[in-house]
Amino acid sequence: MANIDKEPSTRVIPLPKERECLAILGEDGEVTGYLSKTRKNVLGVHWVATFQDGLTWLAQQDMTGEQWRVLAYLLGQLDFDNYLKVQQTEIADKLHMKKPNVSRAMKKLAELDVITVGPMAGRSKTYRLNPRIAHRGAKNYRNTLIEYDRLKELQKKNKSE
Repeated sequence: MANIDKEPSTRVIPLPKERECLAILGEDGEVTGYLSKTRKNVLGVHWVATFQDGLTWLAQQDMTGEQWRVLAYLLGQLDFDNYLKVQQTEIADKLHMKKPNVSRAMKKLAELDVITVGPMAGRSKTYRLNPRIAHRGAKNYRNTLIEYDRLKELQKKNKSE
C-alpha cells in the first residue's frame, strides 16, 4: 500500500474537448487516481436543463404571450426536482400583469400538462413542472418523472370521485 503521507507526484493529462485533470501517481509511477481541475462556472449557481423534444412540443401549443411569460418566470423559479412554490400575486407583481391574467395563464399551463398542481403549502398552492419539458436536479430525473406521473394519476382519481 502506498504511503499516503507522502506528497504524490502529478502530471497533467489532456482529455477530450481540452478538459484537463491531474493524474495522481503512486511511488511506482502508476496512476492511482485523477483530480479534475477547478473550473469557473460561467453560468452561475442557478440552472435548469431543458429538453429539445419538450421545447418543440411547447412551440406547437397554442399559447399566448402572457402564458409564455408566466412559463419563463416559472422556469426561473424552478427548485430542485421541479418543485415550484410561487404565489400568483408574486408572478403578477414581478411581470407587471393583472392577477386574473396570471391565473388564466397558470390554468392553461396546467391544462396543457406543462405544470401540475401539487399539495398545499400553508395557504399557497405548490406546482410541479412537467419533467419532460425541463428538469432541475442532480441525480433524480427518473424519480421526478415517476413522482410527477403519480401526482397526475392522483389528481385524475380525485376529480373522478
